[in-house]
Amino acid sequence: MTGMALLAVPVGHDSTTLRARLLESARELTCDQGWSAVTMGLLGERVGVSRQSVYNEVGSKSDLAQALVQREFERFLDVVDSPIESSSSIRAAVEGSALAVFELGADNPLLLAVISNAHGANSELLPLLTTDVEPLIGLAVAHVGGLLSARYEFSDMTEAEFAIAMNVIVRLVFSLVMQPGGTPRDDAAEVGWAAGRLLK
Repeated sequence: MTGMALLAVPVGHDSTTLRARLLESARELTCDQGWSAVTMGLLGERVGVSRQSVYNEVGSKSDLAQALVQREFERFLDVVDSPIESSSSIRAAVEGSALAVFELGADNPLLLAVISNAHGANSELLPLLTTDVEPLIGLAVAHVGGLLSARYEFSDMTEAEFAIAMNVIVRLVFSLVMQPGGTPRDDAAEVGWAAGRLLK
């Protein structure tokens, strides 16, 4: 499978804290100057460790790109929980969670930086959000599908049909995050309509 894989992290509070600081520093640099400005040496300087310590913690720059995108993706997953858990219908649940994702995407500096630098710049980040997006799709389908199936009954669908429907809905949301069709609310309404048709 191409794309993202979970990276091994050494056990220990200090290591986890260093990793978080490195990822946040990489995020800030990417938002301010673009991904090409991110180097292991510069990250080390910003957090006060050696260049080799950066490599030991996050691996190669390609590994860093994967970790950075996955960390940002988790922010998007976090915002879908509340709308699903508080909604009174499947359509409202999906529409509400899609709206939360679209609003976050519209103001997300890392996503905007990746998209704005896509033309004329060779970025390792953009493919992780487009052509190599399958691992993220899988995580989103599992997360959102798990929340929906725990709250609602889908008696008219087999598990396979439910999985197909969730895959279609998640891919639609991904597409609209990267290239909105209208306002966040308009796009969310379209996703809600589709969910109302697909999920029974």
